[in-house]
Amino acid sequence: MTLDQTRAYELNWEDLREIVGELRKLLPPRFARSLGEMPEKCPPWRESYDIDRLLRGLGVPDFSRHDTAQFPRHFPADVSNREYVLVCLKALLENGIGPQNRESDVDCALWILQNLPNGGFGPDPFLRGRASPRVVSDETILQWTEVHGALIESQVRQYTASGGGSSWSTRGLLRHLGYRVGEQGKPPSARRAVLTAAVLLPARLLPDQHRENWGDAGTAQRVHEIRKMITLFYNLASGKTAANMSKARAHWQDDLAWLNEEFSER
Repeated sequence: MTLDQTRAYELNWEDLREIVGELRKLLPPRFARSLGEMPEKCPPWRESYDIDRLLRGLGVPDFSRHDTAQFPRHFPADVSNREYVLVCLKALLENGIGPQNRESDVDCALWILQNLPNGGFGPDPFLRGRASPRVVSDETILQWTEVHGALIESQVRQYTASGGGSSWSTRGLLRHLGYRVGEQGKPPSARRAVLTAAVLLPARLLPDQHRENWGDAGTAQRVHEIRKMITLFYNLASGKTAANMSKARAHWQDDLAWLNEEFSER
């Protein structure tokens, strides 16, 4: 499997090595060993990275085996940042490092971590097909669609036709719609217009394999998927001193705050 065949997040090999480096800082040695060594160049296969063993060691529920929602109790207390670890692991899984059947389990673990503080228990809170709550009214979606729908649909179809069907990603779609940060970034109004479009675009425009993760237009699940991508690159940019990364981080931070305020559950 080559890198070109595994670009769900459209990360290059250098990005992936950086993610593994971040994980090594956060994970105790007994877990970090499962990551193996990342060579400088992309190898033709990736079976040496036993991410499945790492997920089991961390206690990430395997929902195919009907694990309970007691994940917060089992996730090791000595891991530096649980949510960031899971976001990084999801990026690796979506780029072909590790078993793809565990991607949805990492998503479920993130949901549990964010929505069940203090290890709340009960029925599985992330059942397949369960409707995600709306954060935007039907009236607002209709008004937005009447004004912007035709143009955004044309742009999304163009992105999908240009190769997005096989390497479709949140990052790639946002870039295609004109989302830019950093020294060459767009002003806040332009960036937020793109983020709004991503939140409200109809699910029928998404490739089949991405509809479950993205959910319906105007839902908390859709907002979460967009926040996850921005959060990943905000965190990866930490420690980089270049001026453009500093400005990019400021833009990402502002946009995350805006997403939280604009599309919070009410």
